[in-house]
Amino acid sequence: MNAESIVLLTIDAYGGKISSKIRLNNIITLCGFDVDTNEVIQRLESYRLINSYTSEDFIDGVYRTSNIYRITDNGKKYASHRRNTALADTIHKVINDIGDARFMEISVAASLYRLLGDSARSLDKDALSSLAKAKGMAVYKRDIDGGVSLLHRVLVGDEGEN
Repeated sequence: MNAESIVLLTIDAYGGKISSKIRLNNIITLCGFDVDTNEVIQRLESYRLINSYTSEDFIDGVYRTSNIYRITDNGKKYASHRRNTALADTIHKVINDIGDARFMEISVAASLYRLLGDSARSLDKDALSSLAKAKGMAVYKRDIDGGVSLLHRVLVGDEGEN
């Protein structure tokens, strides 16, 4: 499966649009892929398979700007011709596991996965949490705990204890 298909299928599975390259990259990482999203997004935009726009929101008294990446109709056609059921299932599973997780939780989970890969499966939540704290992956304990729980859901498939 090529990088373009992975990015297109991920954006499509996320509802057709996604805010920020970092979120996109973290989701792709949690799916088990290593993709240079900056390069791929530039190519997909030049092929007009995705388009991007800037959104400015007023949240908690602060203006926040984010880049939104949206799959085009041509992008959906391209992705459907290259659709791989196993890949699509993996992407949908990870997106479902992420659910309404906060940005920092997703970042912690992806950082742990980048660091450990599939060997993270063999570590319990306490060991993952200790590693995340030691590496300074987040400021708040809730983000580390949420990220560790998310990684556990993605890799193990449940929310069980250690």
